[in-house]
Amino acid sequence: MATAKIDWGVFLPEGEGKAEVALACSSCHDLRQVVTQKKSSANWSDTVRKMVSAYQAPVDKDDFQVVVTYLSKNFGDQNPIEHLPMNINTSSIEALARLPGINTEAAKAIVESRKTGGSFVAVEDLLRVPAQAFGVRLAQRR
Repeated sequence: MATAKIDWGVFLPEGEGKAEVALACSSCHDLRQVVTQKKSSANWSDTVRKMVSAYQAPVDKDDFQVVVTYLSKNFGDQNPIEHLPMNINTSSIEALARLPGINTEAAKAIVESRKTGGSFVAVEDLLRVPAQAFGVRLAQRR
């Protein structure tokens, strides 16, 4: 039985360098390895240099700094994603806000609902989260 391939690229925030990072990093491994990292700019520079020299990652000389800057900005010491998959019952607002379709307001509402109503045990428990947090009118939610 074949396992469905997961597109970890949805965790790459928008910004200059996103396409270059997606192409370069996914040529050797899935992006899960990237989005859970917390590295300084110097460490990312060393890592990208190694990936290019040892594994022939497709990073053009002109794109090297763009890739390092993107990785440092989004997956530096402040990267909120500790591991994937994320646990909705323990993830921070910042980590939840990186999920596709979840903005900061929705992430705050999820955490607040978790505090007041307890852990989410079933998908239906997400109905405790106010629809307005997701920008959805109540009529659309039903």
